[in-house]
Amino acid sequence: MGDEEDETQRYFTRRRLTRGRGLRNTTGCVTCRRRHVKCDEKKPVCGGCERTKHTCAYVPRRSPNRRKTGESSADQTQSQDDDSCFTLPDSELVGDQSEDLGRDQDPPAEEDASTRIWPETPAREQPVVTTAAATASTTAVIEAFDVSDVQDMPNVQPTSSPHDAADANNHTGITPRTATTNGTNGSFGANLENATAIWVDLLLQDAAMQEFDFSNFSIDAEGLNLFGTSVVNSPAVRKALPVPAGKGLSPAPVHSNPYLAERTTALTEYQQFEKQAWYSAKILQISPQEHAIFQNFVRHISQWMDFFDPKRPFGTHTPQLAMHNVGLMNAILALSARHLSLNTKTSDETGRDPNEALRYYYKTLHYIQEAMQYDSYKTSLELLATSSIVSAYEMLDGSRQDWERHLKGVFWIQRSQVIHGDSAGLKQAVWWAWLCQDVWAAFREGRRPFTFWRPAKELDELDPYELAARSVYFFAQVVAFCSREDTEAGKNDPLARIAAADALKGMLENWRRHLTAEFQPLPYASSTGDAFEPIWIHPPAFAVAFQMYYCAHILLLMNTPILGGLEQYTQQRKRLMECVKKVCGIGMTLSDYPSSVMCSQCLYIAGIPLEDSKERSSVLKLLEGCRERCGWPIKPLGEELKARWESSDAG
Repeated sequence: MGDEEDETQRYFTRRRLTRGRGLRNTTGCVTCRRRHVKCDEKKPVCGGCERTKHTCAYVPRRSPNRRKTGESSADQTQSQDDDSCFTLPDSELVGDQSEDLGRDQDPPAEEDASTRIWPETPAREQPVVTTAAATASTTAVIEAFDVSDVQDMPNVQPTSSPHDAADANNHTGITPRTATTNGTNGSFGANLENATAIWVDLLLQDAAMQEFDFSNFSIDAEGLNLFGTSVVNSPAVRKALPVPAGKGLSPAPVHSNPYLAERTTALTEYQQFEKQAWYSAKILQISPQEHAIFQNFVRHISQWMDFFDPKRPFGTHTPQLAMHNVGLMNAILALSARHLSLNTKTSDETGRDPNEALRYYYKTLHYIQEAMQYDSYKTSLELLATSSIVSAYEMLDGSRQDWERHLKGVFWIQRSQVIHGDSAGLKQAVWWAWLCQDVWAAFREGRRPFTFWRPAKELDELDPYELAARSVYFFAQVVAFCSREDTEAGKNDPLARIAAADALKGMLENWRRHLTAEFQPLPYASSTGDAFEPIWIHPPAFAVAFQMYYCAHILLLMNTPILGGLEQYTQQRKRLMECVKKVCGIGMTLSDYPSSVMCSQCLYIAGIPLEDSKERSSVLKLLEGCRERCGWPIKPLGEELKARWESSDAG
């Protein structure tokens, strides 16, 4: 009798249970239970799964263990977590999981999409996280994250609605979510959900630490509307309403070309409808003063992001995506405005508002936070391009200490979607742009680069530009060898470390043997007063590839144990200076904008072992020339190099 009374109290309450709180979560197949839809329990395949082409799976029911009236809410929450511990195949969560909500039963008018994966805390009950608390919580998540296994990504709670957040004391309308270290199921959807959500949290926390007066700033009142002129302006739309004939997004033709294949991702009918909520069918209109900012990205900034890609997807494809996506457009404007404010040769004599870039940055974060509720957005090229551009924005900011965390966040997103250096198209360009940033950050921090991708293509399969890009990958391997972690481990076994260095040298020489005629130096006039002999290699991407090659050798020579006495030291020193002169000689002939960022990094590395005052002065002049062309970094590398020389001379 007690069980029957408890069952009646549990299942026939006057108040209807929400979908995230157990409705249709205890009967039927696993797929229908996870989607919270009615299941007719036909076997082997139920009607719902047969209609939606989902995998149908049944599991034994747990023995009935009815709750007593006085049981704690924590025990009930644990029971709900147990009910959802079954794992579906990876393919199940890639597509839409709520396609037929409107067909089986009328759903609530508004439903939180995050209840399928995130912890079930009501949005309005969540506290606003302070900067210190948010940073501490996400730091715990980062430290607990194992980059070797994306299956273990932590859960992240959803934030309150934008209207609730706007009432918070921070005046930004943007609130970092609270991260927990609880594991999730191993599905692709959960991994992608958490990877993207953690990255967004990093952005929100970083934004919260900025000194910016938001008392007179309204995200919705300034510039572009949050979702532009999208067909569905309300971000709360989750119901799969029928799309009238001739309305919505037209299906794009399928391409067999691998470079174009990513643009025609197959979407379900519901996903096509959902995409209209964050994709503007009409071209976005920007203000007249924003035209120059936008053009600066297309004509200049995109060139160094596309440095090793002759197809230039950041300069061609990304601007077209931005014309239909407010978040990506604001990210571009933020990066470009920041770049113009740093450029010492800008033609804008009137000066720029120092908060201009930050306003676009905040709009980008606000848009991402809103659009994250759409599954089709989480795997879109728009989000991928936005993440890369935001990371570049952090790089230009330079002095901020959170750049490394943002690089790791982008790494999580790429890893969860299996994006790497051979992905083709914009995805490949995003990966290489990220790697170019990560290897420099890793070198500066003395850590290993985040990537552990191993190329599938052999060197003899690569074209000249792909060979040039591969130099960055090999340089990343050398940076890992020189990291504090590997250096400390090698102290106990110097012979093994020497063998590892020899293996890396062999890898570099194998790369050089595969280089084509385009990498050969061309004639260039020299002067007797030059500290280095100029070396002209054209195009600049191939010249920088050679700089990376020589810098890799420089780092190996500076970090490999010497066991052969003075004679071996003399030989290594001679080889070291040969590589230094090659890097500086190539730098003397590079005067273009796109190569300036990576060239300055190579010049900095090459300048470390210099002792001659004339050569040091020449390197400082070359570094300043790079900084004048690209406006990066904020703190001149020449000043840091001089500090290292002073420390070395004093020691």
